[in-house]
Amino acid sequence: ELEAREWLSRVQAEVLNQIEWYRIVGELEGCKKDLNTAAITTKSSELTETFVTTAYRQRFQEEARKLGLTTLDVVVDAIQGKKGVTHFGLRLSKAANGKVAEIASEGEHRCVALAAFLADLSQSSHQSALVFDDPVSSLDHWHRQKIADRLVEEARNRQVIVFTHEAPFLT
Repeated sequence: ELEAREWLSRVQAEVLNQIEWYRIVGELEGCKKDLNTAAITTKSSELTETFVTTAYRQRFQEEARKLGLTTLDVVVDAIQGKKGVTHFGLRLSKAANGKVAEIASEGEHRCVALAAFLADLSQSSHQSALVFDDPVSSLDHWHRQKIADRLVEEARNRQVIVFTHEAPFLT
């Protein structure tokens, strides 16, 4: 026992340094757990789903209806969350794996994009001017009228500038 005490007195500083080292490593491991973003991503996804997505989804459906998008049933869904950011995408409601980009015509693409833009715009607080470059190309007369009506409605709240070579659209 005396030899053990004598040996310990010679290496006591090294043992105490090693104990301190393990304490620091333990604290750092605890910090690594605190830095895991999965909990943040989960909470962000929940809050986004509750407060943003529901309102945005409803507004997107309303905009799609106003633009006469009746041939496709497109919905907005959360795709994934990563590092605190939730990403959303458009999908066909009755085709789980069907992609809008693969099925929709060019005119339908334009209507979906415009509905998404206007839905997003409704969530913002600014009233900036909007500039559209030929928003009705690739559309039939019925959809042109729907888009014209919607842009006139939007012009009640903000300045809307439309560049087009479509003479019927001007009327």
